[in-house]
Amino acid sequence: MPKDIPQPVNPPTGAQEQKSQHKGPQEPLSGSKRVKQENHSRHNNGEG
Repeated sequence: MPKDIPQPVNPPTGAQEQKSQHKGPQEPLSGSKRVKQENHSRHNNGEG
């Protein structure tokens, strides 16, 4: 019984971690892309 408890508890933990990881990289990726675009625009303005 004790071995059966940790097994079922492991799947839910992994699923929650995967969901969090999926949301994590998606949010920062959007922010990084926005910052990169702004930086590029600024560089172009300064160069021009």
